Amino acid sequence: MLLVPPMVWSTTQAEPVYIVNAVEFDGSTAYLSKNSTIYNATSQVGAMSVWLRLDSGGSNYPIIHASGYFDYDLSISYYFGRIQFWVYALEWTQLVVLSNTVTLPTGWFNLLVSWDMTADVSHRVQFYINDADAFGFEQQPLFGSFTLPAMPTWHVGKTSWGADKLNGGMSELWMALGTKIDFSDEASRRKFISASGKPVYLGDNGELPTGSAPALYLNNPYTGFGTNKGAGGNFTVNGTLSASPTSPSD
Repeated sequence: MLLVPPMVWSTTQAEPVYIVNAVEFDGSTAYLSKNSTIYNATSQVGAMSVWLRLDSGGSNYPIIHASGYFDYDLSISYYFGRIQFWVYALEWTQLVVLSNTVTLPTGWFNLLVSWDMTADVSHRVQFYINDADAFGFEQQPLFGSFTLPAMPTWHVGKTSWGADKLNGGMSELWMALGTKIDFSDEASRRKFISASGKPVYLGDNGELPTGSAPALYLNNPYTGFGTNKGAGGNFTVNGTLSASPTSPSD
């Protein structure tokens, strides 16, 4: 049976708007955790899309964090006004890349991140915020190419080792590992954000952008937000999530 996503016609836009669920992280108790891998293979490349609304009052808001196997860590976070992509591996900080924006958009925004950890890659990490290139600078050199293992510990809205938690809204968290997406290609960005800056339907299992389900796709209402519609298994909800009073579809 063909399932039709919830769509409404906007009075100000010449296209239907995909209605998404949005959840609220309270910055205190709420986060998701998973004590097993979401991708049972090694990887050098990956991509992520998420809609966020960051509330004031903090300097470090974790978005997603993976760790394990002799201190391998991959994290994407809001860090002192910028988006940060950070990888720690083999007792070295391998790569730190920051977005170029010190003041993130007020209200909901779309974040696209793509990475390639092979050697001699220009702009190993891509940031796009609301469809605009937001690459800032590489803070730490990459010591040649390296490969991430199938890390066994994952958190959304929290790191595995710190007390900081996400304070704000989240919607449509999508991550593919082992899949490279070039977000400098506008057609690739249109698979996640429309020309009018709204969410795009990604498929029941998040399969539409690449043709197969990603490792992670969280888009349920707050009561079931830990249920992963992607291929990597479900998360445990810790603390209390709630429905966001606003949505990126608004």
